[in-house]
Amino acid sequence: MVIAKSKSRLDIILIMAQVCVALGLAFLLRTTGRAPRLFMLWPIASGLVASLGLYFVLYRQGQKKLVFVSLLVLLYSGLILLVYVTPLTIRVVWPLFVIASGIAIIPAGIMRYKRLRPVFFVPGSAFLILGTLFCIFSFGFSSMSFRSFITIWWPAFILAGGLFLFMIYLINKSMYKHRIKEIDSAGL
Repeated sequence: MVIAKSKSRLDIILIMAQVCVALGLAFLLRTTGRAPRLFMLWPIASGLVASLGLYFVLYRQGQKKLVFVSLLVLLYSGLILLVYVTPLTIRVVWPLFVIASGIAIIPAGIMRYKRLRPVFFVPGSAFLILGTLFCIFSFGFSSMSFRSFITIWWPAFILAGGLFLFMIYLINKSMYKHRIKEIDSAGL
């Protein structure tokens, strides 16, 4: 009874802390003139809901499949807020949304299955790699155009795909090492 009461008090403290951070950020953006219109603050509300959802999933035995959605909404909310309060446009920062998707997929798979599974690791890593590649061109870090880059470096994608498949093979082999020994000993 005492433990449950202290847990509920901690929950209330955490919720109040998140609400205070969200309100403080909203008021700070309004008073500094970074968010002159009230509608520009909606990503803070969605980020607050997502962070509360993450808390309940991680610490209150919520449905593990909601980790991906909560992380994705939280990351997307931060990126949309970034677009609203900085001179950056969505046309420039769109690769960050690809990276955010990759960041959300990998931990969601680990939380759901208690281990790293290729079905989550491969697409998550692909999103991270592609997002990073697109960032180089979107933010203007390269003097070469994306079209010229693809024209010259397309064989590197085949090479990277092969190395990636080799890495998946090694991960699967280490995960199922005991099963391989059983099959070898059975003579199958």
